[in-house]
Amino acid sequence: MTKQLSVLIGVLVGVLLFTCFMVLHGCGTEAVRQAASAVTVVWEEEVPEAHRPLVQTTQEIFPTLINGNPVQPGQWKQTVRIRTNNSGCTASVVGPRVLATAAHCAATGATSVFTLDGVNYSAKISRHPIYPNRDMDIALGVIDKEVVLQEYSILPDKVDVVKVGDAIRLMGYGCTKPGGGGGNDGVLREGMSTVTGFQGFDIVTGKSGEAALCFGDSGGPAFIQADGKLFNISQNSKGDISRTSYLARWDVKEAQDWVRKWIADNGNIEVCGINKDCGKPPPPQNKFSVEGATVALSGTIKNQFDKDYVENVIKQAVAYLDSNEKEKPVFKGEK
Repeated sequence: MTKQLSVLIGVLVGVLLFTCFMVLHGCGTEAVRQAASAVTVVWEEEVPEAHRPLVQTTQEIFPTLINGNPVQPGQWKQTVRIRTNNSGCTASVVGPRVLATAAHCAATGATSVFTLDGVNYSAKISRHPIYPNRDMDIALGVIDKEVVLQEYSILPDKVDVVKVGDAIRLMGYGCTKPGGGGGNDGVLREGMSTVTGFQGFDIVTGKSGEAALCFGDSGGPAFIQADGKLFNISQNSKGDISRTSYLARWDVKEAQDWVRKWIADNGNIEVCGINKDCGKPPPPQNKFSVEGATVALSGTIKNQFDKDYVENVIKQAVAYLDSNEKEKPVFKGEK
């Protein structure tokens, strides 16, 4: 009982990364996306009850985008900062060659540019045709070359996916102070909010103390969890730069019909969730076995290796230990 929880996590992650290196010759390479490996984890020391759980729960609290919470490096790479002429906005990559943003960020025919992993990209933008006569503040762009990502944002393929009361994650590269100011510093921030209603083609959020949009967040994605997927349900449109935000929806008929027509007009270009399955591979289904005082956990790592898989292994291990407190788990790692 002398080991601290942080040490256990560190050792586990180290073992998994070492395994990844030995089997796949380096994480984050093409080999990671093509190859597969398996690890076996065994615990050797009892984990004190006070040190559980090993990972944060889904109830962790994010501050608002105003004075917000920076995204960890390497996460949400499908959310990019774009420039169109002299204006800055946020956007999301929703296919290998497709960009989604707000219509007010770029006119039809305009070129928006962004940089990702040191590579410069440009996208020719098309607004929804009823904007600005009606407030359908969405736009898509054809990117000049393929953007290779492990994860793309996924658009919904049906209407009325989002409901009042849903938790929604806002993202943007904008300012950080109520009323404007601060931020716009190249740092992507995220914050959680709650859907409070709908207005026209917009989702409305506005609970006190939750995330709110600021200048520069325009065009950024908002995500909800539904039907077992994480959907890029809308693009940031407008707000009072304090509390209430308006997010232009993809899950309305007018948006759905236009997306499909736009795809056809652009040579059946691939849009995640509409005509391309870009869903993240499910976490490995780990198996447990018990022999004497030894608890074994094994799982297969496929397609990609990231912290979500590591967290999944840890969560399942903790769940097992919570239900078998009399066992003396031992810890070692092997291929």
